[in-house]
Amino acid sequence: MSTHRAYPLIAVGVLLVLTLWRPAPAVTAPDPTPARWAVFLPLLEKAPPATATPTSTRTATPTRTATTTRTATVTRTATATRTATATPTGDGTPSPTPVRGDVRIVPACSQPDPPGDDRDFLAEEYLCLENGGALGASLAGWRVRDAASNEYTFPALVLASGGRVRLRTGAGADTATDLYWGRGSAVWNNDGDTAYLYDAAGRLMDEWGY
Repeated sequence: MSTHRAYPLIAVGVLLVLTLWRPAPAVTAPDPTPARWAVFLPLLEKAPPATATPTSTRTATPTRTATTTRTATVTRTATATRTATATPTGDGTPSPTPVRGDVRIVPACSQPDPPGDDRDFLAEEYLCLENGGALGASLAGWRVRDAASNEYTFPALVLASGGRVRLRTGAGADTATDLYWGRGSAVWNNDGDTAYLYDAAGRLMDEWGY
């Protein structure tokens, strides 16, 4: 083959190769920027709105205020005075309520029903009086009466403080501690009676029913 004939063929082959050959697209390294932003994107995301946290509100505690208490004013009331009340006696005559003075009838030392026959032991039937005051008491003009209105009047006698005197039904000589009624029969009923003691002014000072 002639060298001159071969040149055209080589040129055609080179042209064909150049036509068909395309350079491969250049492979470029991935840009690291997107990945870097991807790391920080969560940080750049909009934060959710803050939720309001309930705040405890202090409630004012009521303060106790001192209350003015009214103090009761002491009002003096008049003291009731004992008024003599009519008490029916054995004969139907009303008698006032006893004043209860210092001289009183003493039931514990009285003996309205002595042992034995009353007619034989009249001096052993007696009523006992006592002066409970701090001073001596004059019994002159005082009277003792039973429910049947049998009455005895005391002679001039001063009963000492704390002293006692017995009023005996029968006869005898009076002393500072024993007075004698001088009766011939019993005065005080054995089955019950009432003794009344009056002062010289006629006021009922004491009474004893048995």
